[in-house]
Amino acid sequence: KEMTGEMSYKRDQLVDLLSQERVDHDRLESVRTEMAAIQGRIEREVISHILSLKAVLTPEQQRRFFDLMRESLDRGQGPWSSENRGG
Repeated sequence: KEMTGEMSYKRDQLVDLLSQERVDHDRLESVRTEMAAIQGRIEREVISHILSLKAVLTPEQQRRFFDLMRESLDRGQGPWSSENRGG
């Protein structure tokens, strides 16, 4: 939740920068880079969580879990959906 809060703050910063009459391209790039770093941390955390879950599931449960994950991704849901990236 902390990282998603950080990302939300950075998105607000980005919109503020973009809406200025004189756009500071260096600052825009800095905020974009910070957003990419936050997104990377979020993705590492999601992957770690998935691997932790996988470690306690039976092979059949793993198969079902990953089938459900694929279905969610196909519907634009799940940990890597644009919905969870703020898109």
